[in-house]
Amino acid sequence: MVRRNPAADERRLAGRIERLDDGRVYLSESFDDAPYLAEDDVWLEGSRTSFKRCLSTLLPRDYEFFEKARASAEGELLGGPGIEQLCIKMGDVLAKNSPFQISPQFDCTVLGRISPQNRDNYKTVVDIEQGEYCFDPAKKKRAKYAWMGIEKYGPFSRDTFPKRSPRILVLTPDKASGKVSQFIGLLSQGITSVPNSHFAGGLSKLFHLHNPEFQTVTIPMLGATASSACAKYRETIETALRKDPDYDAALVAILDEHADLDHGINPYTHAKALLLTAGVPVQQFRMATASQSASSQQYILQNISLSLYAKMGGVPWTVDQGLAVDDEIVIGMGTAEVSGSRFDLRQRYVGITTVFRGDGSYLLGHLSRDCAYEDYPKVLRENTTKVLEEMRGRNGWRDGDTIRLVFHAHKPLKKIEVGQIVSDCVAAAGKGLHVQFAFVTVSQDHPFLIVDPDYGGLATPASNTVKAKMVPPRGRVVQLGRFTRLLCTKGPSLIKRPQTPLPAPLLIHLHTASTYRDLQYLSEQVLKFTNLSWRGTQPAEDPVTIYYSELIAKELLRLQGIGGWSPTILNTRLRHSMWFL
Repeated sequence: MVRRNPAADERRLAGRIERLDDGRVYLSESFDDAPYLAEDDVWLEGSRTSFKRCLSTLLPRDYEFFEKARASAEGELLGGPGIEQLCIKMGDVLAKNSPFQISPQFDCTVLGRISPQNRDNYKTVVDIEQGEYCFDPAKKKRAKYAWMGIEKYGPFSRDTFPKRSPRILVLTPDKASGKVSQFIGLLSQGITSVPNSHFAGGLSKLFHLHNPEFQTVTIPMLGATASSACAKYRETIETALRKDPDYDAALVAILDEHADLDHGINPYTHAKALLLTAGVPVQQFRMATASQSASSQQYILQNISLSLYAKMGGVPWTVDQGLAVDDEIVIGMGTAEVSGSRFDLRQRYVGITTVFRGDGSYLLGHLSRDCAYEDYPKVLRENTTKVLEEMRGRNGWRDGDTIRLVFHAHKPLKKIEVGQIVSDCVAAAGKGLHVQFAFVTVSQDHPFLIVDPDYGGLATPASNTVKAKMVPPRGRVVQLGRFTRLLCTKGPSLIKRPQTPLPAPLLIHLHTASTYRDLQYLSEQVLKFTNLSWRGTQPAEDPVTIYYSELIAKELLRLQGIGGWSPTILNTRLRHSMWFL
């Protein structure tokens, strides 16, 4: 709720509505702790969330029809053709009114749009190959699509994965145990009832496992409220682990009414904290997910099995990029902001992920703890030194070897001498090495869009429509300046619906203090890292260096408020687990 006419010393955001009574709006929370405000002084905030909540109540029967019409209108306005027409119209309006004064000293004349073009000796627009997924260390088993490679070759670590016969704990509310049992059966054995099923092999066959054991434990939920559900989950888990603590992973079923509760009273968050503390990585699923049709579940089970395998320490696939130096280490920094509400002070934390390459293939090497935002230069220095020391011993680096350090971050490193950080790390752990380094900002927070007027779209025979009109291909790189590129990571084949708005590219900016400055190579590397996400079969919008770091920071922030939680286990038994997926 916002004030209609806020005074000069008042914030426009007034508070959250608790109830309306006798011309007053009573507040459940606010900045100034005001208990209520007059109804005539406030109105609802004009946000997308407010509109959705109000309209879904006012139009209970017609809301779905309205939402489809709204999405269609949004697509026409913000899709490729809509953006193109808007730019043409805006250009015509500005050109007709030129010249116009932009300051007392300067006039401005608009001549026309600037279109990036390649010239004889210089390329401003480059289309880079997406590359292939690799499923063996020799990089001979390759596939264009991730799941196609899993089906054909099995995972990258199929010969070295130590948990061939994993024991998996399944936690289910008692009133949903039947549906959960069916869902686990499909996960283990596969879906064969759907023609040309994309999950026909099941977890065992697809990931080359031998007789995985699913131990199901029911949670008594009779009479349980939202607040008492957490205690029910914790009691059941503690009892199960006392009987047998030797589990490689856990699957936790959550009732739909509990799925979106705040983390402090969310059964899954409490279950995850307790199981992780015992060294057991966790994968959740909602009952709405377990109740879907087999045709939909085949894709859901792909993602669940993929994440479950990675959480147990497996490597589903990696990606290849030509090796030009002795070794390369990529360190990603992702931030997370958490607050109980918009009226609380926000906490900002940083997670750090390390990906290294020693043989031409990228593998996740290290996951650091989270840290407060103001502490991240110190933690970055410590983390980099630690990784250099570990890699020097593991790979047998010698004096004179060339090592490349690449740092990825969503936001620029402000007021920090980046060269000094690298110098300190090299002095501590890399003396005698020839170290190249690059600091790269990879951001979605920018005003740029890329339109391809020549692309007519992708036909979708099922709905007899065309989607992704004027969407540039995945891997298109457009130069904005010497140190700046735009990279398209979501091409036409990743657009799901005709009304989907034009996807925004990533803005890649190279810090001027960098000693390695091949921004084309660095842009290609960012694209490859979007393929390295094991949270699903489709590429991520961000490189995993940043994406994983943000997931780590967010999950640790959610868990830190749970009683009995300790992150120590994450750097010991679960160090190589993708527990945060």
